[in-house]
Amino acid sequence: MIRHACTAAALLTVVLPGRLLAQSSSSSLEDLRQRQVPAAEKIKEDVAEAPYSLGALRLLPRVEIRELGYDNNVFGTSDNVQSDWVARVQAGLRLILPVGPKVYLVGDALPGYDAYLRHSELRSWSGDYDAGALALFNRLSIEARGFDDRHREILSSEVLQLVERRSRGGSAAVEVEVFHRLGVVGEYKWEQFRYSAGGAPLSPDLAGVVALDRIERTARGGLRYHVSDHISVSGLVEESAADFARPGNARNNKSRAYLLAVHYDRPHLYLDLSGGRRKIDEQSGSGFPAFSGATGSFYAELVSPAERLGLEAWGHRGIDYGLYANIPYFREELVGGGPFVRLGRRLRLAVYAETGSNLYPVPVTVGGGAVTRRDRVRTEGGELSVELSRRLLVRLRAASTRYDTNIPGLDRKVFRVQAGMSLNGEIFR
Repeated sequence: MIRHACTAAALLTVVLPGRLLAQSSSSSLEDLRQRQVPAAEKIKEDVAEAPYSLGALRLLPRVEIRELGYDNNVFGTSDNVQSDWVARVQAGLRLILPVGPKVYLVGDALPGYDAYLRHSELRSWSGDYDAGALALFNRLSIEARGFDDRHREILSSEVLQLVERRSRGGSAAVEVEVFHRLGVVGEYKWEQFRYSAGGAPLSPDLAGVVALDRIERTARGGLRYHVSDHISVSGLVEESAADFARPGNARNNKSRAYLLAVHYDRPHLYLDLSGGRRKIDEQSGSGFPAFSGATGSFYAELVSPAERLGLEAWGHRGIDYGLYANIPYFREELVGGGPFVRLGRRLRLAVYAETGSNLYPVPVTVGGGAVTRRDRVRTEGGELSVELSRRLLVRLRAASTRYDTNIPGLDRKVFRVQAGMSLNGEIFR
């Protein structure tokens, strides 16, 4: 299966990550740039701080303005650049029902709407819906969930254009403590993806986006050692497969990976590192070009003793499905980071830079000759966040991204400004 770079266990302290696959879209790269809260810690915090209750049922209202601002290149194109003002809003509830002291039923309903001032064809409904259960016993932890999400998002760093993506499925994870601090972990996830233009006219680059419709199945298992309450190390073996809806799709593949994950969480130093060696082969004679090599990701945050200054760094190396010239995939590499400063108790200012590349496995014919495509990407940006209260966060972000490629006519540059607000939720996920 593709899009595996950030997958390797230590994102949750008690159970395996709820997010099995690392989507290589822009939204997943945002996931690299934040601390991950352990599942047990998060649910106990939500129960304690829920502002409303109906008997034992806890209710946490959530309002998220995921984006509010100007986009100078809505469609991410090299020519015929079009701008617009954008607002992406979601509002709903998180429901938690404690069933005894160690078992919780959880549900999220967060419908939303994407509004565009000029491009009415891009206006659409979105949403995140899921339900699950979490059991936190002394030597056994179990998490199960089902989900159905729909969003308009940038397809990939290869095609910087908006598509509507719907994903639905389910997952189950378990951890059993067999010795002191040593546990056996396992997880299975089934997910279906469907893509469309969502009412917008298809550009030539997106004419084949429905070819990415697929079902992915992933299973992994291994050992996790909790060095302390703040440090864990995991070793996992993963098997996965991707079956595409259209017959004869050259993207059908199966994968095996050997993964190592390190999770370190202290107030002044945070590290989440995961990766390993992955081998991907064709499935059912699809003709998928084989891949063998390292994939992974990391996020690190270092904070000064006074907590006024800090430094972030992140990186990503993985495989993503492609649409260019019928090449099934490309290898995406990215590294970035930058300093941040806290101005008083509530303001945080950060600047960052990223650099990376997209590499393609087979050459294409350009101008009568064979050329292996290689894209270079550079991003510079900044962010200002204001914590108006413990539950209310406002964030302003601006970034300029430039893609340079050795294929004529595909260079592109995108400048985006985003403003967002979050109440009892998380922003820019």
